[in-house]
Amino acid sequence: MGKRITDEEIKLIENIRQTYQDIAMKIGQLELQASDLKAQKKILIVEYAESKHSEKEMADNFVKKYGQGSLDPKTWEFVEK
Repeated sequence: MGKRITDEEIKLIENIRQTYQDIAMKIGQLELQASDLKAQKKILIVEYAESKHSEKEMADNFVKKYGQGSLDPKTWEFVEK
């Protein structure tokens, strides 16, 4: 029959096991957060593309209505080239 390890050694082993379990749980939580962030990023990329499309449509409408030029954001006047 073997020798029993000390209570202190048992506690050390249990602490190490608990540390591994805690780390594994935290890794799992991070993976879920990363998945959520990826989903949010995809949504934002779509929204960004939609905004760029809206901006281009507005610019095209300005060109049709006012001709070539630019908008002065301080005065909100369209300045022809």
